[in-house]
Formats: sequence, C-alpha cells, structure tokens
Amino acid sequence: MSMPPTKTYTHKPRDLGPFPDFREITGIQCAFVDNGKPKTQSGRRSNAVQYKMIVEIYTKPPERLLKSDPQFKRNVELRGPNEFLKLIEDQCRKGLIPQAYHDWLADAVLRTPLEIRERQMYGQIRENKDGWRYFPFEFVVFDQSGESPSLYLFAHQNGDHQVLQVDQFNDYFANPPIKLTAYLDVDGQLKKHKDSS
Repeated sequence: MSMPPTKTYTHKPRDLGPFPDFREITGIQCAFVDNGKPKTQSGRRSNAVQYKMIVEIYTKPPERLLKSDPQFKRNVELRGPNEFLKLIEDQCRKGLIPQAYHDWLADAVLRTPLEIRERQMYGQIRENKDGWRYFPFEFVVFDQSGESPSLYLFAHQNGDHQVLQVDQFNDYFANPPIKLTAYLDVDGQLKKHKDSS
C-alpha cells in the first residue's frame, strides 16, 4: 500500500530571519490588506486575522533593485491594541517569547496616548521554519491617527533601538484585498538629507 506524498515546504532566504540591518536598506514597499471579518465555522470563532501588512525590504543598490525580488518579505498580522496585548500575554505564558520582549511590547503600546492608540495596529516579525520563531524587539505599528497612515518598523540593532517610518500610503494601486500601498526610497531620502545638510 503506497503512502501519500509528504508535503514539503521550501523557504526562500527572504522569508527567514530578522529585519535586515536598517543601515543597509535602500527601499521598502508595503501593502495594507483587509481580508474582511473572519467567518465562524460551526459556531467556532475563526483564528484568521482580518488585517495584514505585506512588508518587502530591499538592500541592493538602486541600480540593481527589482521590486519583484525583495531581500526580505513578511505578511505581518495586524491587531488592535487590546487584542495585541492579549496575544503577547498568551505568547509569554506559553514560552513563545521572553518576558523582556513581552514587557517591551506592552510598554510600547500602553505608553501611547489612548486617543492615538485606538487608531493603531500592531504586529510582530516572525518566521515559520519547523514552527514559529519570533525576533525580540522587532515589530511594526500601523498608525492611522494622523492625516495619512504611516507604518513604523522597530528593531534593536547595533546596540540601540532603531525605527524606520514609511508614509505616503495611497490607494492608487488598491486591488482588493489590498487597500493601501506605499514605497519608501530609503537610499534617495538619505541622499536628499545629505545634500540639504
């Protein structure tokens, strides 16, 4: 009796590992996704997440950069503040993330003024290779409290906490379930800053 073929997964290098070194990033492309409210099955609540942010990061020089070939890519699940705090509490209790990472995330959420926090969504950077693996002190905040949305990328690199902001989200390339997109030319922004200084 023959056995069914074993399902195998092949991982691309871009799908594994933490954020690239922020100093080496030349471009960031993002897409905000709304999959609609998760449906319940047989009276059970679905574990699906309604909102995600596709984050694609490029580290190649601009002249060799292809937007179809990012060096880092994640579909980051986004949750509102209360749901996110509950999630990281469960993760810490189950030993999926260390206490220090949990406390840092919780503090980042709770120190934000309530009127701003209520219009933010939070997500963690992780990989799935023989189980989920989280990268401490790496997370994103999608902030919709201002005139236009912004995405903040946080990481602990080179002995310090780093942050990158992606703004100018628009619906020019919206195609459901994608609602908003943005591209940040990091290399160009750095050159512009140097030229003006």
